[in-house]
Amino acid sequence: MNDDRLRMLEYFSATKKYDLKVYEISEDNINTLSDILPPLFLKCYASKKKISKASKNGVARREVIASYIPDKPNIMSGEFGEILSFHIMKDEYSKLNPYAPLKWRYKEAKNSPSPKTDFILICHDVNNDLVVAAECKTKATPRTKNPIEEAINGMRKDMLTRLTSTLIWLRDKAIQAGKTEKIKILNKLLDPVTYGGFEKEFKAIAIIDKDLFTEPLHTEDDISDLKFNFELIAIVVPQLKKNYKTIFEKMLEC
Repeated sequence: MNDDRLRMLEYFSATKKYDLKVYEISEDNINTLSDILPPLFLKCYASKKKISKASKNGVARREVIASYIPDKPNIMSGEFGEILSFHIMKDEYSKLNPYAPLKWRYKEAKNSPSPKTDFILICHDVNNDLVVAAECKTKATPRTKNPIEEAINGMRKDMLTRLTSTLIWLRDKAIQAGKTEKIKILNKLLDPVTYGGFEKEFKAIAIIDKDLFTEPLHTEDDISDLKFNFELIAIVVPQLKKNYKTIFEKMLEC
């Protein structure tokens, strides 16, 4: 399926609980998505063209794919959460036709975390620009820390410095790839003196196993100092560890 045709929100219920927006998926729907998501997730790591070209050099396609996607559990868990959140937010902002960089393609090694802001969406037109920046934390086992608190802390970093450094980094990648239109978009964002500022929305996203989801996830003290435009989000997935492992295993068969 083309990711532009995927309506991720159709598979989730969405509710607002105080200052937390909760997206929750049923067991049936995550089972359905387990056959739809693997090629979409794989696209975040490498293009079909790149995989096919490498496969023609005597290397099995499965082996080529395995060279791109993580197999270290904590990286798999974290990037499953990031990419799932990415697709949900891309659907939420679909009417604004966002430029959604696939920054997982720029990782230094498959078992290294993706650098900079976890993901951004750039909604660009002639009169107005909006950048959505997200920090994601996944909790698939009881041993991990409070994901929304960690995501809030990361969101602060995005607001202070990391979003700007991410835009600079993405412009460098666009220059290296010769992506003229992307360079223009990023240059505009990075030159507020000439073009004016742009609107920013920051997201702190916790991706949580259903059995580990309890409220409240945070206290008022966690957000009392935040003076910028932000949203707190929980994405609740049943049997999260089992399901992220299934998605990565099926990617190998794409």
